[in-house]
Amino acid sequence: MTEKKTILIVDDTPENITVLNSILKNEYKTKIATNGDKALKIAFSDTPPDLILLDVMMPEMDGYEVCQRLKSDERAKDIPVIFLTARTEVEDEKKGLELGAVDYIMKPISPPIIIARVGTHLRLRQINLQLMEEIKARTQVQERLQAELNEASNYVKALFPSPLSEKKVSVDWRFLPSSELGGDSFGYHWIDENHLALYLVDVAGHGVGAALLSVAV
Repeated sequence: MTEKKTILIVDDTPENITVLNSILKNEYKTKIATNGDKALKIAFSDTPPDLILLDVMMPEMDGYEVCQRLKSDERAKDIPVIFLTARTEVEDEKKGLELGAVDYIMKPISPPIIIARVGTHLRLRQINLQLMEEIKARTQVQERLQAELNEASNYVKALFPSPLSEKKVSVDWRFLPSSELGGDSFGYHWIDENHLALYLVDVAGHGVGAALLSVAV
């Protein structure tokens, strides 16, 4: 059974809290805050809400300041905030969205609107959380793979012969990693004072088996 999501209702008017709680209580867990300070304490706690319904007009600390503090703190910046307000000016809505709110619902409260908007933003948050987890997992895989490739690169370079610089002949080399699995190898050594043996094994583009064989040779 899926655990119910938690909605934090922040409003200084008891009647509004009663209405919102009655709309949401059957489908969600609810927490109540009657001022900005209490709302922040709940949001920054060890059991933060999944979404916040935030009244704009409150004494001491209004909803805009609460939202700004939430979005500037790592503990709560990803919690969706929906503003509830009787203000109808475009600039008010614009300000709320610029502060990081995901939606703006006008009062008087309409139950179907509340249910629809809350459900939509909870689903979007769940999708975002899943994407973040996938990105984190892929990043870890890429970092591990890169570490292994670096280790393999160091191993391959350790197999290469040292450069030669003598009167008769000079031999040097440069290591350039390929964008695909390579495995090319080479070597050289003096057979006697007049004969230098050299070999080059070209296996790039021929798969893992050829690359491993090259290392073995």
